[in-house]
Amino acid sequence: MASTESFDRTATISNAVTLHRHGELDQASAIYARIIEKEPGNADAFHLLGLIAMEKGDYAKAGRSILHAIKMNPENALYYVSLGDLYQCRKDREKQIASYRQALMIDPDLVKALYRLGKAYAETERFAEAAICLRQAIENNPDVPELYYELGEVYAFQKDFKRAYEAFDKAIERKPDYTAAMISLANLLRDQGHFPEADSYYRQAMQLEPDSTVLKYSRGIFYHMQHAYDEARDCYQQVIDAHPAHYGVHVNMGKLFQDRNDYANALIYYQRAQRIDPANGDARFYRSLVLLSLGEFEQGWKEYEARLEREKWQFIYPYRLSTPRWRDEPLEGKTIFVHSEQGFGDTIQFVRYLPLLKQRGGRVVFEVRPQLFDLLQGFPGVDFMVSMAGKPPVQSNIDYHVPLLSLPGIFKTDLETIPGAVPYITADAEKVRLWETRRSEDDFNVGLVWLAKPSYRHNKSCPLKILEPIFSIPKVSIYGLQKFDDPKDHAMLPFKIDNWGDGIESFADTAAAIQCLDLIVTVDTAVAHLAGAMGKRVFTLLPFSADWRWSTKRNDSPWYPTMTLYRQVAVDDWKGIVDRIVKDLSKAAAYE
Repeated sequence: MASTESFDRTATISNAVTLHRHGELDQASAIYARIIEKEPGNADAFHLLGLIAMEKGDYAKAGRSILHAIKMNPENALYYVSLGDLYQCRKDREKQIASYRQALMIDPDLVKALYRLGKAYAETERFAEAAICLRQAIENNPDVPELYYELGEVYAFQKDFKRAYEAFDKAIERKPDYTAAMISLANLLRDQGHFPEADSYYRQAMQLEPDSTVLKYSRGIFYHMQHAYDEARDCYQQVIDAHPAHYGVHVNMGKLFQDRNDYANALIYYQRAQRIDPANGDARFYRSLVLLSLGEFEQGWKEYEARLEREKWQFIYPYRLSTPRWRDEPLEGKTIFVHSEQGFGDTIQFVRYLPLLKQRGGRVVFEVRPQLFDLLQGFPGVDFMVSMAGKPPVQSNIDYHVPLLSLPGIFKTDLETIPGAVPYITADAEKVRLWETRRSEDDFNVGLVWLAKPSYRHNKSCPLKILEPIFSIPKVSIYGLQKFDDPKDHAMLPFKIDNWGDGIESFADTAAAIQCLDLIVTVDTAVAHLAGAMGKRVFTLLPFSADWRWSTKRNDSPWYPTMTLYRQVAVDDWKGIVDRIVKDLSKAAAYE
């Protein structure tokens, strides 16, 4: 008799589970409830009833049921996994992680718990711990494609691209129709500039899921990065048609129009994105760049503060400081901490505001990246300079802090009041003497930079081969000031060049080399800012859609009086720029 009752109970639960899996939640719930009525001590039924409540969004009921199941059977690791899933729904990350860890205390090899904990760590950017969990899960069960996929995502965030490729590849190997893994692998290849390989995986994914908006969005970025604007716009529009409240695609559509110098439409899409998610700073940040480009500085500086409110604010500056933010309060008798931010060029451009800050009274402490420390040592307006040390700066005895690029807004800078006097950076005389012997005594000496840093290379770099005509100008000697991030770039030079960059160790060295030259020709890099800050004559090559600081259309810069701007008249038209530079450089050399 007992065996018959046990069989009936098992069959009943099995039937309920089947209904549950097929989405018949009400029927399954009713069966679980009947089982509990007959067997109040059935922990599995309480657990499964909690899962249904969670699916329905009734988190309070789900919590009661799952916790009751745990109370009855505290050694069941799966119950803690479900509890962790519930805390994930409640956005209680701390309790979510604690629940998964408790499951692993009971069963250290439970793949489901390792997988969930790995994902939770990844979502909180604890990537090293995430990788450990996922690798252990794979060791326990090497046939689960989702484990390789999540591990690939973790490696991608860690910028361990080789391992990320391998993980995504293994996921697809185990599940040939795994479109999510194909898209992630394609995105990884795309972001590394391997466009043909990325396109191959996008096309495979399209055959499997032609209506995927994730795929269309990713492919839109793929076209956008290659300046195929019509194709990118078509992909973005398809995503908007399917998901009108998709924040990211509206931001990207705005960026697309901005990249085409269509500022009116860019502002429209940024405004739409802002209405969709007012708390997200991305749209306001990109909108600020448009306003600053157009010279609308008052509103532009205000909205530029959104750079510090974005999800990726750490890319601007990696720390949140405990001291009050300075917003133009009196500084007499106070100490203010100014931190540099973003790229080297940003720091070089905006240190000009430190003497103005010092005039407000108080003591100025300036934090700068190590590569700029020697260059800016003793800079006017700075009482004490510290080097970024890879950890949060000490804030004891500091009254206020302020990001360097917030100073123009605080000082209410407009086009007429830019502090444009140069030089405000000078080279070390001893270092200058070391470089002087390497220049020609008879020719017009020109420094050249043609590669931007890797993250901007697809847009700002000019192929050296296109610049070859400037090497044939009579009485002009060309010296490279190029630092190579990748040794392959050096090995792939199309012709031999006397590259002083090979001997440059710091920006103080770069400044000394610049001082020995008559003119600098450079793409939009920190060298352009440094030469301009030194009052050296500079020819700056700009892409079709230039950075906000170069304004629009004009060929001079209010930031750097000795700089001439050369803009592309069409996307990727570097040749047209070089033709103009050859003429102007020939005139400059002849005049000298």
